[in-house]
Amino acid sequence: MKKYLFLMLLPMVIGLASCDYHDRMVEVGDLPTRSTEFISTYFPECEIVAIDKDRDINGVTYDVVLNCGVKLEFKSSGEWREVDCEPDAVPVLIIPEKILQFVNNKYPDSYVVSIERKLTRYLVDLNNDLELVFDDEGNFKRIDD
Repeated sequence: MKKYLFLMLLPMVIGLASCDYHDRMVEVGDLPTRSTEFISTYFPECEIVAIDKDRDINGVTYDVVLNCGVKLEFKSSGEWREVDCEPDAVPVLIIPEKILQFVNNKYPDSYVVSIERKLTRYLVDLNNDLELVFDDEGNFKRIDD
C-alpha cells in the first residue's frame, strides 16, 4: 500500500521540484531599454512601482506594474507582450492599425482594455467583455469564449 501511495505522490513531488523559482523583483535599471522607452512613450504620467523578472522554459519576461494601474509584460528583448489597462483604454498607437480599424468598425461604442501578442496571434479584450482573436497580421479570426 505504501508503495502505491508513493507512486501516486511521485509525480506531484517531481512537479514541485521542477518548478522554476527564478521569479524575482528587479530594479528599473534591470529592465531592457526598449521597455523603459515604451513606458515613457505611452505612459509618461505613470511611474513603475514593481518589476518582476520571470525566467521559465520560454525564456525571460518582465512583468511591470505602473502606479496608474497599468500592467505590462515584456520579452527579454524589451518588446511588449501584453498591455493591460483595464478598465481604461489601451493607447491606440500601441494597437496594430488593422485591429484598431476592425474594433472601431464592428464595435464603435467599445474600446480595447487589454492586448496580448502571442507568437501567431493577438488576443484583444474589449470593455464590453468580448475577447477577440486576430492572427499575427491583424486579421480577425473569432470571438473567444
